[in-house]
Amino acid sequence: MQTYVRNIVFWLLIFTFAQCAFGQYIYWSNFAANTIGRANVDSSSPTQSLISGCTYPYGVAVNTQYIYWTNFTPKTIGRANLNGSNVNQSFISGCVNPTGLAINTQYIYWTNYSYIGRANLDGSSVNHYFISGCSQVTEIAVNTQYIYWTNYSTNTIGRATLDGSSLNQSFISGCIGPAGVVVNTQYIYWANLDTKKIGRALLDGSSVNQSFISGSTYIYGLAIDTQYIYWANYGSTTISRALLDGSGVNPSFITGCSEPVGLALSTDATYIELLNFHGEAKEDYVLVTWETATELANAGFQIWRSESKDGEYTQITGLLIPSQGGSTWGARYEYRDFSIVPGKVYWYKLEDVDFHGNRTFHGPVQVQK
Repeated sequence: MQTYVRNIVFWLLIFTFAQCAFGQYIYWSNFAANTIGRANVDSSSPTQSLISGCTYPYGVAVNTQYIYWTNFTPKTIGRANLNGSNVNQSFISGCVNPTGLAINTQYIYWTNYSYIGRANLDGSSVNHYFISGCSQVTEIAVNTQYIYWTNYSTNTIGRATLDGSSLNQSFISGCIGPAGVVVNTQYIYWANLDTKKIGRALLDGSSVNQSFISGSTYIYGLAIDTQYIYWANYGSTTISRALLDGSGVNPSFITGCSEPVGLALSTDATYIELLNFHGEAKEDYVLVTWETATELANAGFQIWRSESKDGEYTQITGLLIPSQGGSTWGARYEYRDFSIVPGKVYWYKLEDVDFHGNRTFHGPVQVQK
């Protein structure tokens, strides 16, 4: 009987993971049709009206629960379930001609022409002027350390830490009408709207290439996964795709759109059942420990550290800490951080990485040495 139950649990886990792994979608805003479209990430089963009733929808962002979009004219941010149900066109109101949109595990960020706004993911604590001094800011992206945005009027890309500090409005210069922007673990990509090209640089702003990919129409919103970069062709009916090295361009990856602007990809969280994640101060180091109950398709872990909860996090592990768990069992892990200063407060995040390169963060936890 126990073996039978274990087998049932195992196949339930496999089924849950299969739903996650093969349930990825690409979403886009149809600016001219006032709808949000969706297709499978391989471009199959497209629908141009997953969500209707929008008003000049622009930016799009998704997490594991919701899809968010900006309504340019009524100056609101909308929200719905990922299947298009429970639509709220005024989830956040009072914006200033919002265009770009980005989210992380805590906040939603949007562009307000000369400002960047921020709110909690539940729509509370709205701050329409979280970052100021932008110049016709159009799109926005966020990772675990920074916020990035495109200043269309000054042909620059700006950057700040997640708390809005260390502001640099000219982090990358020499762009030509920058519109969409997206980041992964190595590069930042942006759309040069006026030259119909996609630019690329390393995350530190070096190795700038303003013509990394050339397009045939006005490139706007960008999205990225572990294999491809996608872009919306504003003023046309298509969404294009290429490999991350810029090759294999498919200009008509998705067709039938109506002046698509914003793009977003639903991301698959690694199937990790995390039992605990702790940090403990020792005599001359911090001991970081965690324990899992199950790990399905997990490659391993990384540890990130910051000196403030919402500040910039830096990866402090080198090589990936390999997974020791499996689909029906977990494991215990520890990491010793010796690069600390006595008396300081530190915050730690745990990152798990699956075999497809998908990443999920846990924490943070606080430790005072």
